[in-house]
Amino acid sequence: MNPIHKSLVATCILAVSVALAFGVPKTKYQGTDIISSLNLPHTMPGWSSEDISDEIKQNGQSMNFLGHVLVREYDKDNGPLLYLFILDANNFHHPKTCVGGAGFDAQDLKDIEFKLPYHTLKAKAIYFQKQDEGFLTVYWICINKKQVDWTNQKLTQLWYSLFNKQKPGIMVRIDITAPKDQIAQASQTIQELLTDLSAQIPPEEQEYLFGK
Repeated sequence: MNPIHKSLVATCILAVSVALAFGVPKTKYQGTDIISSLNLPHTMPGWSSEDISDEIKQNGQSMNFLGHVLVREYDKDNGPLLYLFILDANNFHHPKTCVGGAGFDAQDLKDIEFKLPYHTLKAKAIYFQKQDEGFLTVYWICINKKQVDWTNQKLTQLWYSLFNKQKPGIMVRIDITAPKDQIAQASQTIQELLTDLSAQIPPEEQEYLFGK
């Protein structure tokens, strides 16, 4: 297929995707429930954690895009709090949408690479700030154990939906409070969390979370 035809096909698929996204009434997404089968550790050496998923669900009655959600709060050596979000969603919610609505200014940063046991994970990064309050957000998306970018996840989900197939789709997001001049330190703390988490998770389940 020549470049012109590729461009036309991509444009048509994107147009259909937009039409489906905005033209079809939204219902609560019925996902694959892959999150409930993940064996994420409740405790890890050096970390204290708390599951706050129920708080998110109770406050998310109008958030029809959400399927299953897992949210953990992590703390290491009384350092900055980290919030780990794992979403199984039909229409992933971009961090800028919800945080921007709270009055935070968003600054896109360069992708951040995290070293994992089996490969290197590249995550999108955004710094949010409102007056003296700021935090770093990193996130990535995996569909069917493959990491995809924001546009590809829309097209991939559309492709599977056309054939009425369900594939496990997960968005992982980590927030950490940090002044703007301590983004590098915050990134290192996230690396430490991912290193310790991956050491406790079976390899196959890591593929759902981090891709392969």
